[in-house]
Amino acid sequence: MQSDVTASVFLRDRRVGVLGYHKGNTWFEYTDLSVDHPVLGQGFERDPRKRRTGSGSAPEWFANLLPEPGSGLRQLVATELGRRSVHDFVLLCHLGEDLPGAVRVVPDAKLDGLPDHESTDRRAPDHEHALRFSLAGVQPKFSMRYEGKALVLPASGSGGDWIVKLQDQRYPDVPANEYTMLQWAGRAGIEVPESRLVPGTEVRNLPDALVQPGTDVLAVRRFDRTDDGRVHQEDFAQVREVSAEAKYDKANYEGIGRVIGAVCPAEDGIEYVRRLVAMVVMGNADAHLKNWTLRYPGAGQARLSPAYDLVCVTAYDGPPHKLALPLSGTTNSTAINVESFRRLAPALGLKPELVTKTVQETAEALATTWHEVKVQCPVPAFVVATVEERLRSLPLVS
Repeated sequence: MQSDVTASVFLRDRRVGVLGYHKGNTWFEYTDLSVDHPVLGQGFERDPRKRRTGSGSAPEWFANLLPEPGSGLRQLVATELGRRSVHDFVLLCHLGEDLPGAVRVVPDAKLDGLPDHESTDRRAPDHEHALRFSLAGVQPKFSMRYEGKALVLPASGSGGDWIVKLQDQRYPDVPANEYTMLQWAGRAGIEVPESRLVPGTEVRNLPDALVQPGTDVLAVRRFDRTDDGRVHQEDFAQVREVSAEAKYDKANYEGIGRVIGAVCPAEDGIEYVRRLVAMVVMGNADAHLKNWTLRYPGAGQARLSPAYDLVCVTAYDGPPHKLALPLSGTTNSTAINVESFRRLAPALGLKPELVTKTVQETAEALATTWHEVKVQCPVPAFVVATVEERLRSLPLVS
């Protein structure tokens, strides 16, 4: 009878649970029941004694730490391990010292003999350094650091403090699009991380042919890595303990708001309103559960993370006015107005008058700063056309 293979789960240096593997299935038991425990995730606060299981994959909270199935980064790591695909448990152990946030997964014994880990076709990588970090999502991106003026993949394959996003062959100019939206949001008073649009020639040690000649990449400073160490975080798919595939399902912006209102200070609720306004105005139509994150900077206090993954998605193919999730009962951005946000106020625990004031101020700030952003940022012409049509036509602005 095959015994379970286990790995210890740490939050920084504190052991908080056990992750186990048995015949393709994975389980997790949370063990840190002390009064002064740090927060691993809101789900474990709600029900710490529940045994989480995953059939053919890791339990949802842990699966959301990994690159999504089918993503380029996941395939690169699998190739380096000599596999066409790799089980979540093996990936978590392989990448366990550089997962998002401050969680670590450390195998309790060697993984040799695990069916999903055996390989007779282990390949040498086509780049200098092996990949030992994880970034959730599907977009092609790497965790890197600056050495002089160059962005490099660290020699260990882990330890980067900048997320570097590459060009996407499916959607032209995504780095310039996202850079522009981040700059625009910042000038409108929204908290955003530092970002830079960087020539591809300044990127080092990535797999061959990933950075196309003459293209730029987007570098975004990681907000879960600081000079003082790692900052813990979880995205809202983890908060809800749903799979990445369910990031659009049975969710709405009121539900996200209720969590923020319950565990974050009031100022984060106001910031959430600002970001929702920006989401509608910019046409950031892919703001699903994984594009909202809670940080835990210390003493168990949850905070809304800086904004990220801000892209004018409606500039590409697809319904021009459909949002990822409903707001006030609709996903149609042309039906959203100030009154829609007033109905959000109870979920956030805020006065409707304060929400109304925040909406109006943010919409005005976005409208008045756009020209400056358009002049100073290398925004693609098709994005300019989309944004300006939205500024002319959306009830929230006009």
